[in-house]
Amino acid sequence: MIKSMNAKLFKRCLNTKTVTPSGYRKPTDDDLLWLKDDNMKSRNFLYSQRTLKRDYFIQTTPFYSWAKNVKGVVYFGNTCEGQPGFVHGGATAAVLDEILGFTCFSNKLLASTSNLNINYYKPIKLNNVIFIHSQLYNVNNNDIYLKASIFQDEQRQNKLIEAHSVWKVLKK
Repeated sequence: MIKSMNAKLFKRCLNTKTVTPSGYRKPTDDDLLWLKDDNMKSRNFLYSQRTLKRDYFIQTTPFYSWAKNVKGVVYFGNTCEGQPGFVHGGATAAVLDEILGFTCFSNKLLASTSNLNINYYKPIKLNNVIFIHSQLYNVNNNDIYLKASIFQDEQRQNKLIEAHSVWKVLKK
């Protein structure tokens, strides 16, 4: 349930009018562990970017019995520019970090980035829709191992960027 103006703006920013992929669902407020609080939503760096739009989807039937994948659609607008006409590498790194975290949270793991390695294969042109896929593939004690890729097409044929990451479960 949306209780405030900030939550309404957050939901509107998140919605890119994308059709939910088969086998996936749109996230609910319960999936957004750290963004349940309206104050956190209004302070979040990525959600304050007006020309960065994205929509994430959570796998309904896990790839592994214990882990759900996350897919997303991202649109980088003019304020995400690095080299003329192309998306800044830091903007793509921030989105990759965000979807990796979202993958942890959608699997009910409260964690933070410990290590993020990114391989850039091709530059991303501004004002284009791109596709992102994230997967949690191992949990070992307090370490969570994930990978994510950004693709030019929905069929994942043309990989633009790839990230491998280790996250640490937060101690209470």
